[in-house]
Amino acid sequence: MSQIPSPPPLQSFQSFGQPEPKKGMSTLVKVLIGVGLVMGLTILACFGTCIYIGATAPPPHALTGAKVPAKYVKQLKDLGILRDDEKLECFFSDAITSIDGGVYILTDKRLVLYSTAWTEHEISIPLAEIIDITPSYSTSWIDNSIVSIETADGGLFTFPVSMDQGGDKMYVKRLKALVDAAAR
Repeated sequence: MSQIPSPPPLQSFQSFGQPEPKKGMSTLVKVLIGVGLVMGLTILACFGTCIYIGATAPPPHALTGAKVPAKYVKQLKDLGILRDDEKLECFFSDAITSIDGGVYILTDKRLVLYSTAWTEHEISIPLAEIIDITPSYSTSWIDNSIVSIETADGGLFTFPVSMDQGGDKMYVKRLKALVDAAAR
């Protein structure tokens, strides 16, 4: 019996005129990893921002005075918005992280509109001076209701109140009751 000859040894890619495969990652893979890292960090930053806002933001709805967290009552007093001789009746803030960005409080004596974005930060309206209250109730969860106030000296003021949990109607009802009581 004759022996079958063994095949010749395999030759390298170079011997066929082909370049050797590159070692390491291709440029496309590096770009995809970079884009993935940027997207991942962006999503993480957005998530962190949402957590921060959720932890520091005032409630998104109007509150009766008794339900206002103590930290906001303290901040109202520290800012000089709520006086020691007043009873807080209603509270609403449309600010994102701190109530000084926009807060609208009703006390037993006055309506106070406050924002650091305004030239004059505080507008204080004694209840006895309010002659008309006109609410424009929102039907959309994303929009606030708008309450228009007219004063005896011809002043016109508007402020927002969230419709969330019926807060706008509660706020207006309490405001009307206190204004009626002050007019007597």
